[in-house]
Amino acid sequence: MPRPHRTEQPASAFVSIDTGWPFLFCALLLLACTVLIPAFEDLEYVRWQRDRALALEAHRFDRTMAYERYLAALDRRDPGLIRALALTQLNAVPETRTVLVPVSLTGPASIFADLEPGPVRLPERVETRSILKSLTTSRWARPWLIGLGAVLLFIGLTPPAQPRG
Repeated sequence: MPRPHRTEQPASAFVSIDTGWPFLFCALLLLACTVLIPAFEDLEYVRWQRDRALALEAHRFDRTMAYERYLAALDRRDPGLIRALALTQLNAVPETRTVLVPVSLTGPASIFADLEPGPVRLPERVETRSILKSLTTSRWARPWLIGLGAVLLFIGLTPPAQPRG
């Protein structure tokens, strides 16, 4: 009985590896950096502005509360406040008391300086510097990086060449 003729192809010693994967990974990484780093920089700038606005709001709230406490003390006719106003505004001291430190007539008679809170402390902006950040946020280099990423993506997505046989 004759044996059937086999038409198997011999095993190839050459293993085909797709070389497009490194190009694809590099392209995706480059495009992600070009998109995400400027967006993160904008986010950090907006957070810094928010922190400044919150510090200013807290300072103005403290100032408003000091004025409200002062007004409430005036409304309830606080004796200590009335004596302090008489001393500073009218330069008047009750007869039963003596002044230890003479009140200067040349100084300001305004009560508002004592009501103001301390100076506002605004947060400082902390910027990180790197070559990748400077390249991805640069007006000159960013389009080139996007174009390079597109070319690498195209190379990575092209099918591998098949040998003719």
